[in-house]
Amino acid sequence: MEVHEVSSTELCVPNFRAYKVLGDDMTLESIRQLAWELDDLDGRDSIQDPEWQALYMQFTTSHVLGTVPYRWESRARTYTHAQLLEVEFDSLNVVVLDGPLLHDGGVCAEEKAAAVRVHLNMCSDQKELLMHELGKRGKAALVRETEEEWELLVPHNLLSQLGFSERVIARWRRHQTLPVSSHWQDAEQAGTDLWKPWDDTVETPCIPDLDLSWL
Repeated sequence: MEVHEVSSTELCVPNFRAYKVLGDDMTLESIRQLAWELDDLDGRDSIQDPEWQALYMQFTTSHVLGTVPYRWESRARTYTHAQLLEVEFDSLNVVVLDGPLLHDGGVCAEEKAAAVRVHLNMCSDQKELLMHELGKRGKAALVRETEEEWELLVPHNLLSQLGFSERVIARWRRHQTLPVSSHWQDAEQAGTDLWKPWDDTVETPCIPDLDLSWL
């Protein structure tokens, strides 16, 4: 493992926008004070590696849509609906983490966390988990997940300190018997009873890619 396989930049980004899918009628505001306990996808009751437990947020249509089925696969609770939030943080201090190591599927999460710790000069004997320590420092992480996709990781312990606004963009309904999406609606155009059949070919103009050209 070479330390030079990780690079970083620290930025303070105003009006930072990102997407987040949550189950049923959950919002970031509703979980603000107990984010780790209530985030069953990447928090307390999840299978996410402890070093990397955080609120994971996306920026592209395809990436967002790929996270919707995770709600139906939750081991902690059964969701009948999911909703997509567009979140705008008033200002966000981020550590931009890049490098081939981070999107190498052959490297385990623990090794990636260790490399990031070394790169960021975190003490090797520090007992805090990586994301928790970043949260204590008031920072989120913007990580290149693949060569084409970025993901925002907001530490659970940081959420309560952040100013943000959010709005529901779209909703999905779970199939009655299978862990898949059966219907969806554009939240800003549809009435509460207006649902359209869902499959992977459906166009979703209400979910545009968010701008990351400043990276």
